[in-house]
Order: sequence, then structure tokens, then C-alpha cells
Amino acid sequence: MTRPSNVIAQRRLATQHLLTPTLTDPAEVVRAARSTPRRSPTAHLLPNYDEYFIGFKDRSAIGERLSLAEGAMVGDALRAHVIVVDGQLVGGWKRTLTKTAAVVEVTLLVGLSRPEREAVVGAVRALGDFLELRVEVRGL
Repeated sequence: MTRPSNVIAQRRLATQHLLTPTLTDPAEVVRAARSTPRRSPTAHLLPNYDEYFIGFKDRSAIGERLSLAEGAMVGDALRAHVIVVDGQLVGGWKRTLTKTAAVVEVTLLVGLSRPEREAVVGAVRALGDFLELRVEVRGL
């Protein structure tokens, strides 16, 4: 006689197997990977002394893209504000306010793809919206 707990476990296993398809055919794996939508890159303009940048003694995880050692992650681009794309430091920025606009000067330390550049421009536009000023982007 089968115990009730075993029956429940067998039903759960059968249901899980039906809900979790297995991909054994390499062509199926490729199709599944291609059908998975890629997410857009996310960019943030962080102020100097932001905890994301200075809050950790070991910053190697957020500087992997820079391919620099821990001590070498300082330069003109990172002395002021930092630009982060998908969690990685990619450069710095500074803003200058005029009467009619905010001029945002970007200094990149790594090359960006077109979608990443668009994400940075979107972050700059969000800054302009926050300041309620027109923005000019320089250096991109």
C-alpha cells in the first residue's frame, strides 16, 4: 500500500515535470535562448560620495569592466560623479548650470554599445527633468 505522503510527493513531481520543460536538443536550446528577450541596459548618474561607489572597501566587483586594479580606479573621470551601466562603473560626469540649461559633460573610460549610450542619454534627460532644465550632453 502506498503512503498518502508518497502519493502527494509523486503528484508534485509529475506536476513539476510537466511545468518544467527539459531542453535536450541543442537546436531547442538555441531557439529558447534566441526567443528570450534581451533587457535594455540601465544607466545611472551617481553623485560623488554615493554609497554604491565609496561604500565598499573592495570595489573590484563594480569595476570589472574597467579592467583596473583596486587602487587604480581613481582618475579624472572618477573624481567627481560616476556613471554606472548595468552595475558597472563606466566613467564619470559633471554638470554645469546655465540660466537655460544643464550642461552634462561625460567622460567614458570604456566603450559603450549603442543601447548603453542611449541609456546614458536617458539618465541625463532624467536629470534634466529633475532640474526642470533643458540638458546638453557633451562627450558622448
